[in-house]
Amino acid sequence: MHVRHFSEPSQFAAAAEAFLLAREAENNLMLGLFAQLADGRREGKGDPALYVVYDDSGAVVGAALWAGYQLIFSRSTPEGYAELADYLASHGMRYPKASGPASEISAFALADLGRTGMPHAPGPVMRLMQAKVVVEPSRPAGGYARIATADDLAVATQWSDAFTNELNMAARDRAARILKTIQERQVLLWCDPEPVSMAIVVGETKHGARIGSVYTPPERRRRGYASACVAELGKRLIGQGREFVYLYAEATNKTSNHIYESLGFEPVCDWQEFDLDPQTA
Repeated sequence: MHVRHFSEPSQFAAAAEAFLLAREAENNLMLGLFAQLADGRREGKGDPALYVVYDDSGAVVGAALWAGYQLIFSRSTPEGYAELADYLASHGMRYPKASGPASEISAFALADLGRTGMPHAPGPVMRLMQAKVVVEPSRPAGGYARIATADDLAVATQWSDAFTNELNMAARDRAARILKTIQERQVLLWCDPEPVSMAIVVGETKHGARIGSVYTPPERRRRGYASACVAELGKRLIGQGREFVYLYAEATNKTSNHIYESLGFEPVCDWQEFDLDPQTA
């Protein structure tokens, strides 16, 4: 078993894309990110780093990607995670956070602890959900949907920051990134009559697209605006030819999980984050 490091997204794609597409929804973060990297988009800290784990026969058994915020893992075997932990430690590579399928990623955290002796702390658990058909909310919300324009940049940036703050996420959507998503017509606002909720297409894969940054200001909540906005954006994406849409919800939030299930979303897997340097958090 061995690990190869790639600095060029196109090389990583050639090596690992077929492996990742076998679980396309589960690997949507990695697939979407290296597609963005291939387009020249650079965000977060440091240069991109891409790793592929091979077994003794040369078959891919795992992959990982660093794009500036956390090291994102695919599903692998305990031996695959141990091999990657050993590779990173022996090459002096240390990342602050790691995330992957909840049922698997703890194997990397334990291997990293055994290899380096450095403590780690489990972080948030999110639930990845997928829909092939999106249905209307059972309780219609007042108002209507419209695609955001450059005039909405200030409110969209403010709401994106509020969204990441509420979830205690390290990443922040810069105004330049929000403006780009607006220019690409990927930001949907629900209005009644002024904007009251938002949802954004935040990642795309070969057959699907991920909805994120779903936000409604606290004073506008419990009126069905977010459900209406997500349902409308999901229907539009499928209407444009996407085979499925997916999103992440807090795994322990029964209310949001029930709402998304009522719109046609089904659980795929839980996603776990680990803080690999909790003493500096």
